[in-house]
Amino acid sequence: MHDYLDRFGWNPLHYACAFSADNDELIQFLIEKNTKSVSQRDPYGRYPLHIACDSDVASLAVIQLLLKHDKLIVLKKTKYLEVRSHLFLLFTIRLIQMRTMHCVPDLFPPTTAYSAAHSSQSRA
Repeated sequence: MHDYLDRFGWNPLHYACAFSADNDELIQFLIEKNTKSVSQRDPYGRYPLHIACDSDVASLAVIQLLLKHDKLIVLKKTKYLEVRSHLFLLFTIRLIQMRTMHCVPDLFPPTTAYSAAHSSQSRA
């Protein structure tokens, strides 16, 4: 596979990260066919890693695969954000989504003062 980019500036890895970000076997296959594709940006400066993180189904295994093949990607800038800022924001959003669905334990439980204040408000 060559450095193929379509008319939208995406390579096959971009598409796999958008629509199959939970399929680590597919992602691994595409990376093996073209290791450079991990570091190819689209016209907005997004790497396949961004696309995967924006997906609702991204698996940790896929994120790790992409980072394994370009560890320095977190230091690179896109058109709008540094990758590490983007990843931090996406991770925070995902954590909040998972907490609201009760999929992860409450890592930051309310303080006693917070609980007391809110329980007195609910009684009023």
